[in-house]
Amino acid sequence: MGSGLLPPSADEGPSRLSRWALAAALFTAYAPMQLVFALPVVLIAYLLGMFRTASDLQNLSLLAWMALLSGLLAALLTLLIVWSWPRVWSHATGQCYTLADWIAWRKPHTLPLWSVPLLTLVMLVVVGCGVTLLIGPTGLDLQMQLFSTRRLQVISGLAVSTIVPLAEEIVFRGALYNALLPPARADIPFWRRHLTPFVVCSVFFALLHVLAGFNTAASLVMALLLSFYLTALRTISGSILPSIAGHMMWNLIGALALVFMNGG
Repeated sequence: MGSGLLPPSADEGPSRLSRWALAAALFTAYAPMQLVFALPVVLIAYLLGMFRTASDLQNLSLLAWMALLSGLLAALLTLLIVWSWPRVWSHATGQCYTLADWIAWRKPHTLPLWSVPLLTLVMLVVVGCGVTLLIGPTGLDLQMQLFSTRRLQVISGLAVSTIVPLAEEIVFRGALYNALLPPARADIPFWRRHLTPFVVCSVFFALLHVLAGFNTAASLVMALLLSFYLTALRTISGSILPSIAGHMMWNLIGALALVFMNGG
């Protein structure tokens, strides 16, 4: 006890500043680093002779591969940071926190995890049909290119239904949500405490998808409704696990639909 570095009490949790530090680290690792990782991918492609003529730059299949690989590298870096963060923080400060404290990686309080895939399936059918009827088809050209060949279909399908949604949920509904969430107080209603994290995380997640090719009105509405749904799962359950399960299920169905549309 002489060092004064004791584990904090169970209800204290990480400080607001430390939660923002994790959120900033994870967002940087996932979003801007995709552009950074794209540079060596382009260089390797050039050295392998894939860019011999100017027309090669218009090869959408090749561009899809580069986007996929850089996205996967950024997602893996994000997972590496978040899984090592509690141990690094403990060594640096002497404060022992778990992933439950940092990103709400815990058993859901109110929503059974097994029910999320079924709920997501219903949500996807209702939202997809509603958006298509009221606004029109999404017209996601880049996503179609990610599933344009058999090899891309396999790798893209696995990536967008596992690693990518896991990384995105950890960044947005995990670290960012916790950074925005104020301490619990008896005089603050539940909805008011969670209102800012709910709105900010939902909107920022949807805006990020603009960079991923969601540039039509229908696709933007779909991304925003998906974001509201996933954030609602996080808010209601008190855990990031339902939003991860919901995101994986949503993307899996979307991937299967893209494979079918590409003649898979």
